[in-house]
Amino acid sequence: MGAENSNQTDKPRFVGSQVKLEKLCSKGKSSLRQKDLLNDGPYPVYGASGVIGTMSTYQNDAPCVCVVKDGAGVGHAMKCRARSSVLGTMQALVPSEGINCDYLLHLVRSLKLGEGFTGSTIPHIYFRDYGKRLVPVFPYEQQIAIASMLNGIEALVDQRELMLRKCDSLVKSRFVEMFGSRDVGYKYPSKPLGELATFKSGASLPKDREQSSGDVIYAKVGDLNLTENSLAIVTSRVFVDAKTAGKHIIPEGAVVFPKRGGAIATNKKRITVQECCLDLNLMSVIPGKKLGTRYLLAWFDSFDLADIANGSAVPQINNKDLNPLQIPLPPLSLQQEFATCVAQVDKLRFAIQEQIKKLETLKASLMQEYFG
Repeated sequence: MGAENSNQTDKPRFVGSQVKLEKLCSKGKSSLRQKDLLNDGPYPVYGASGVIGTMSTYQNDAPCVCVVKDGAGVGHAMKCRARSSVLGTMQALVPSEGINCDYLLHLVRSLKLGEGFTGSTIPHIYFRDYGKRLVPVFPYEQQIAIASMLNGIEALVDQRELMLRKCDSLVKSRFVEMFGSRDVGYKYPSKPLGELATFKSGASLPKDREQSSGDVIYAKVGDLNLTENSLAIVTSRVFVDAKTAGKHIIPEGAVVFPKRGGAIATNKKRITVQECCLDLNLMSVIPGKKLGTRYLLAWFDSFDLADIANGSAVPQINNKDLNPLQIPLPPLSLQQEFATCVAQVDKLRFAIQEQIKKLETLKASLMQEYFG
């Protein structure tokens, strides 16, 4: 008996039965168009990004789960409050009697309805199809316990993501305190960026030279979204060998950002902490002897990339857009003082990111255990 008890954990063990999803929920109303939004009342309207407006009436009386059913974000699920409406691009799922709405939300998310779409066609998912999928259902009390655990983990992740945003705000505040800003004026004379840095665009390397591991990182726009690359480019989905990299190497200490298309609007800027290659949709700014990397990154973070993109049909950032930009030039000693301050914030940011990783790993483990 003692040996059996020593193998037990505090985590509850639930045993559920398998039923079709359509037995746990029904389709709610989701017929609104964007142009129907009048913002004339207290009842929220949900779109793919969350609440996008209000109405004086509502379509769904009870809390429900809404799922993006076509286009960008297809398969994304969120909870909608009682007395709300959703756009026609969403599908409202109303929990059946005896089904907890939060449990239904996590269950639907576990189905990963947005995965598996490729190509240029607009993806669509339909309840008549995914409603036939077998899913686990537990007694109501166990549903609440499962949802409570997963909600708790998500709340902890949200708290830590808020802490990360505060770290970013701290760096920006310190920059303004030491060097000024565009709005209130800079404390030091400015020079054209082209006189203080060099610019190097990425290149399109042969597809057959890409490897899952290798000597040199080959970063693409999507790699800027990797958790590990939230500040600096430390990894990528594909690599190339040193010979392929050749003259396309970007040195350590450069600032990197998207240079073409819709990716410019993401406003993502990263630094290189080792030699790497970039694809042709990325641009690098390599500081000269009078600029520090962290100072240069903070300066770039003080404005949106869209503000410097040219006005063509497809937005682009080229050398001619960067050359004339006026950047204040404080003494290197002050730039280094700023970099030292930022390094301390980076340590805190790294610790928070590690906590988030552990929480997300725990959540994934629980999702697998309860939903398969």
